[in-house]
Amino acid sequence: MLLKEARDGFLFDCECRHLAKGSIRNYRAETKFLMEFLELKQITEVEEVKAHHIRDFMKQKQDSGNTACYVNDILKACKTWFNYLVEEDYIEERRNPAAKVKYLKQPKTIIETFSTQEVKELIHYYSGCDYLEVRNKTIITLLFDTGMRCNEMIMMEPEDKTQEIAERAERLQEIGSSILMAARSPMLSKQLVRYLYVRENYFEGKSNKKNLFLSKTGKQLTDEAVARMLKKAALEVGVSPEVRVSPHTCRHTFAQMQLKNG
Repeated sequence: MLLKEARDGFLFDCECRHLAKGSIRNYRAETKFLMEFLELKQITEVEEVKAHHIRDFMKQKQDSGNTACYVNDILKACKTWFNYLVEEDYIEERRNPAAKVKYLKQPKTIIETFSTQEVKELIHYYSGCDYLEVRNKTIITLLFDTGMRCNEMIMMEPEDKTQEIAERAERLQEIGSSILMAARSPMLSKQLVRYLYVRENYFEGKSNKKNLFLSKTGKQLTDEAVARMLKKAALEVGVSPEVRVSPHTCRHTFAQMQLKNG
């Protein structure tokens, strides 16, 4: 099987499984790096790829000055690609070249999270009563209050508000056989009710999108749009420069606060 066909099939499968756009974008770029390396070795068939080819590829990336973390991210994407080929019976499991390649040892990094005061200021930064202000405040409150992934939030529908978020304990994420549970705060409940009221009036007869959170023109939000909104608020309230401002850092902050609170 041609590597190009195998990669196209893998990326199509990622889209069918509704993976985050950012994840698909990364898979596309990182698998392309490996394909280009293999093509220089005149390897075009999946069956021709061996473990030592992937190790040589990783060594090249290291020698180019890339960090161990970055190289491991590329390897993870490649492993996911070849695991897909095994699952689809394009190659036998014992012939999976990526399975034999180990990750590089990398230094442990400490992720700086938002302080309690910064969380309060971010939540209250958008305090207006128009659609965008209410939407932005609801999004930030939801991210901090539930630890939800940005893509999970973007894909939510208005019905989810009553079926899932409105329940006192909601399932956010499955990790293997474990389920992460979180209680919904009264503040979030109140903010969601307010947002739904404003949303209904703002988009009356203007949008047929099913998503709970929409752009001002009624389109589905993107990860990038949410990140820009959060960064604007962080800049205005003076969040510490040591904190990497992103929706995922809200998730880390949620986890850290859960641990501190027992």
